[in-house]
Amino acid sequence: MPTINLLNTLGIPNGDNEERTFASCMNKDNKGDITAEIFNPFIYTVGGIQDDDYPSLLMAARKAVEHGYRVFMLPNPHGVKTPDYILERRGVYKLFDLKNISGKNIVHTRLKESIAQANRALLNMPQYNTRKLVHDIRKYFVKYPDAIEVLIFKGKNEVSVSRRFALSTRFYFEFKRMFEK
Repeated sequence: MPTINLLNTLGIPNGDNEERTFASCMNKDNKGDITAEIFNPFIYTVGGIQDDDYPSLLMAARKAVEHGYRVFMLPNPHGVKTPDYILERRGVYKLFDLKNISGKNIVHTRLKESIAQANRALLNMPQYNTRKLVHDIRKYFVKYPDAIEVLIFKGKNEVSVSRRFALSTRFYFEFKRMFEK
């Protein structure tokens, strides 16, 4: 399936910046074939070779499905920075770069890495200091004007942070309420 047809099927309009990133990765080393994951019909993989990070990508994709998303896992050709996922819910498609958070004080660094791959970051984390997380997310939106959203999966919780929300005066209090449920 040609890339542009795949993009139209996924609802990404022509000329979109995210489309060009996706199209360049698809034309690099991959055929662009979409296949459903064997054990979950809501997870699709798109061509390419499975990298070493495939198990962690698949685990986070399964978590996204639990939160009501349909997931298209994108290939990561060597030498090209690409998003990891297209997440779809209720007809809205968004490109995300996955960042697994496993230590302390690394969110800012991981968010900084993600901006080269996508304007939206998906943080998969077990636990993190709320005050530090608020500081890092706010710093990310201030430093990178192209950043659009940070989506956080923490256990059964899902928290979506937009630029407007992160830069608001009540961000810490509202975020804390949602994150620490």
